[in-house]
Amino acid sequence: MLAVNVAPKLKFNEGGKLRPWIIPIGLDFHVISPPSNQTNYLDIGAQRGAGIEYNFWGPLNLGLYARYHLAANMTNTTSSFGTVGMYLGILY
Repeated sequence: MLAVNVAPKLKFNEGGKLRPWIIPIGLDFHVISPPSNQTNYLDIGAQRGAGIEYNFWGPLNLGLYARYHLAANMTNTTSSFGTVGMYLGILY
């Protein structure tokens, strides 16, 4: 499944080294591939999340996040899932 997300990330503590953020609500498109015998292979849903990032040098940030993706289950599959992880971000 390929998940394409469109979501606002609201960051707090502007100018600080440690910045928490939230995603109040976002839009998800889930593409099931390879398609099954069903004709419907696209599912839509919503996303919520929260995280924190730390600016450790110049434009480089290290972050941790947790997100939950709630699908409409239009494809007769279980498409709702949660993710946790970390990332390296570059601000320009």
